[in-house]
Amino acid sequence: MFTINTISINCSEDLAQLPNKTTEELNIIHFLEEWYNSSSQITVSTSGSTGTPKLIQLSKNSVLKSAELTCSYFGLKKEDTALLCLPTNFIAGKLMLIRALFAEINLISVPPSSNPLKAIASPIRFAAMTPMQVNTILRENPEKLNLIATLIIGGAPVDKRLENKLKAYKTNCYATFGMTETITHIALRQLNQHQHYTALASINFEQTSDGCLIINAPHLSQQQLITNDKVELLSNTEFIWQGRKDNVINSGGIKIQAEVLEQQIAQLIPNNRIFIATEPDELLGNKIILIIEAEHEFSIRFEELNKYEVPKTTYWVKQFEETETGKINRSATLAKIFNTP
Repeated sequence: MFTINTISINCSEDLAQLPNKTTEELNIIHFLEEWYNSSSQITVSTSGSTGTPKLIQLSKNSVLKSAELTCSYFGLKKEDTALLCLPTNFIAGKLMLIRALFAEINLISVPPSSNPLKAIASPIRFAAMTPMQVNTILRENPEKLNLIATLIIGGAPVDKRLENKLKAYKTNCYATFGMTETITHIALRQLNQHQHYTALASINFEQTSDGCLIINAPHLSQQQLITNDKVELLSNTEFIWQGRKDNVINSGGIKIQAEVLEQQIAQLIPNNRIFIATEPDELLGNKIILIIEAEHEFSIRFEELNKYEVPKTTYWVKQFEETETGKINRSATLAKIFNTP
C-alpha cells in the first residue's frame, strides 16, 4: 500500500521502498514530486494523435480548479474509491491523482492496460478510461463493468457501437470533450441520454463565423480558446460535436466531414475499428480511402452512403498503430500501409 497525503494507491509494496519500480510507478512518483515542488506550474505532453506531441505548461491552480469542477459535477467525496488506469505521464492520469488529492478519495492504481478491470473485484465509485479499454472489458469480462458506478470515457470519440453496448449495464457512462490545453474535459455527454455536450460549471461557449467552438473557461490561463472543432451550438453551455475543421475532405469539389462519415461507416462495420483518409487522385484531386483493422478481408455494402462518400479504395491492417494513450495513430498506420517514413 502506497500512501501520500489522502491518496491510497493499492500496490504490492510501498513504492518508496520498492527496488524494481515499474515505469508507471516511476511516473506516479515523478509527477507527485513535481506537484509538490516550489514551481507554480507542471509540464505535460499532448497526446500526439493529431500531430507531433509537444510539451506545454499548466498552472497548478488551474489544474486544481479542473479537479474541483469534476469532483463537484459527480459529487465525489472523501472515502469514495476511484480507479487510476490511465498513464500518469499524460494529463488524464495526472488529473485522476489530483482529483483524489482534492476530494480526499481513495485511489486504486492498476498498470495501464487494455483491460484495467481484470484484477478488480471491489466496487469503484469513479473511473476514467479510453474507448479501447471499455471495448476490451466488454469483450473479456463484461460483468465487471457494473463494478463502476460512474465512468467517463475519453481520449477518442465514443462511437455508436460502443454506446449501444453500454445500454445493457447499470454504470453511468459519459463521453468527455476536452484536450490537454483545457486540462482534460470541460464538457460531458451522458451516453444513451443525450447527443449534446454540457459544460462544467463556470464554462461557456461561443462559435466562430465558420462554426468552430470557442471555449470560455475562467480557470484556464488561456481563458478563451478557439478550437478546430466544428459544432452545432445549442446554447452557451451546450453543443453537438460535428468533427474537426482540419479533418474535412475535399474530393472532387465535394466537402465531406471525416468524422461524420466514419460514424456512418462504423455502423456498417460494427465489429472492427476503422478510419478514413485520402489518397491523391488525378480526377478527384483527393479520393476517400477506408482503413479497416481486421484479420481477414470481407465484403462491405455501402448502399446507405451517397456516391461521393463511398470509399474508392479499402486497405486492411491487422493491427492499427496507437499512441501511448491508446488512440489510433493515423499517420503511423498510413505510413505502415504506404511504406513511407
